[in-house]
Amino acid sequence: MDNGKKLKETFLNIRKSHRLIKEYQERMINLMFYIKEQFSMQEIRGEKHFSNCLSNYKTGNPKIKIDKNMWAWDFIYTWEFEYHFGLDIKRCLGREFTFQIFQISDNGYYKLSRDAANDISTFASVENSDSLLIFVFNSKLPKEKFTCIQQDTELVKDLFISDKNEYYFDNKIFAKSYKIEEFYNQDSTDKILNNFNDSIYEHFKFNIIKKSIV
Repeated sequence: MDNGKKLKETFLNIRKSHRLIKEYQERMINLMFYIKEQFSMQEIRGEKHFSNCLSNYKTGNPKIKIDKNMWAWDFIYTWEFEYHFGLDIKRCLGREFTFQIFQISDNGYYKLSRDAANDISTFASVENSDSLLIFVFNSKLPKEKFTCIQQDTELVKDLFISDKNEYYFDNKIFAKSYKIEEFYNQDSTDKILNNFNDSIYEHFKFNIIKKSIV
């Protein structure tokens, strides 16, 4: 195959990839709002990880700032994204809690050295990597500070790369990882939400789910 045909095939795959990512992220958004409803949470906010959000100029058009040092990841929000479902003070036996979900579309970065997030040649192969949703329940007393989970290397080790899919710390954090393909329909999703709720009740004596869902 000559270079022209190879390039044409490459861009065909790029178009397919963009459309696939669109459908994937649409399903993720719908899933997050379904979870918000089942857990009766206040809101959903988001945070992009490992690269910068696109920033805007205050005046003039076009708005988006572009510079030569930007990473390609800056344009791709779906690699790793954190959904934050707000703070709840009243329901948790006098404690405050937050609930977060980390969308890890490709954990190949974590499986090797984790030194070069912008160099995919250092990632584990796609066949040896997984796509995960990490559910995190973070609890504290009103005058305490929440434990910073992003700096918790044990949580990363236990949930992002190993076969161990649960993490519990000192009556403050419970986290559990699920493979994204497990959320294949409403029934499977409801089973996962009930499973997570059962774990929260076991550790904190508190139901996060608004009611039992079947």
